[in-house]
Amino acid sequence: MDERGKIRKRYRYADMMTPYEKLKSLSNAESFLKPGVSFDRLDEIARRCSDNEAARRLNQAKAQLFNSSTNLDNAPPESTPIAPLAQAHV
Repeated sequence: MDERGKIRKRYRYADMMTPYEKLKSLSNAESFLKPGVSFDRLDEIARRCSDNEAARRLNQAKAQLFNSSTNLDNAPPESTPIAPLAQAHV
């Protein structure tokens, strides 16, 4: 507890995982995947770019979506393709 009586949780760095890593760590993880999807395929997709690159692409896509929805003349926004991630259908 801290000085105000609140419980302060501490997370060890060794225990931190991404949601995907946590899913893979479950004993029955395969049962949560859609039919036809495997961890081998998901691992291949995950290795295509770093976490930071994936976040950058996601933010770019969000910005493009926002810009297109607020554009008064409804012209499609100029964009750069988000290639590997946008094409991956899992």
